[in-house]
Amino acid sequence: MPAVLVSLRAEDGSRVEQTPNGSRVNRESARLVVKMAIYYAKSEVHLQIGIITPYRGQVSQIKRLLRDKNPPKHLDGRIKIGTIHAFQGSEADVIIWDLVETEHLPVGRLYHEDVGSRLTNVAISRAQGKLLIVGDVNVFVTNSGANKVKILKGILVNKFSEKIGNVVSARELGY
Repeated sequence: MPAVLVSLRAEDGSRVEQTPNGSRVNRESARLVVKMAIYYAKSEVHLQIGIITPYRGQVSQIKRLLRDKNPPKHLDGRIKIGTIHAFQGSEADVIIWDLVETEHLPVGRLYHEDVGSRLTNVAISRAQGKLLIVGDVNVFVTNSGANKVKILKGILVNKFSEKIGNVVSARELGY
């Protein structure tokens, strides 16, 4: 399965915010994943697209942005958005995994220890054709709380690099 990391950093406008109910939102990553999902859905009429993220606040933000884009009717039902938990047992041709996190807050507890490892396994295994991970690797390596991140940190550091050719910056996408 092809996998690509779309590097989205603070200098690109990426910023995580804590919501009043304790969830998290990153408006820039939400904007980017919506554009990516619409692009893939338009490129192939039979593709099922899944956008997953660990946070309910981000799911709400993404759904709102997609609704505001008023996508063509032929895309109805082909883009599914939900938390990683909601995707257990589901699959899609293309999975866009929005990591949400930035250097502005410590890494969220949903990425910590065994919970984070289970969520990582679910997120990665949902893609049937292509996996696109959107986020900042450095957050999971050097940010406060990164020492509690297990499997995801190893995957991001060891499986994605510009040398391998599976990392692209958000700016390069031209969305």
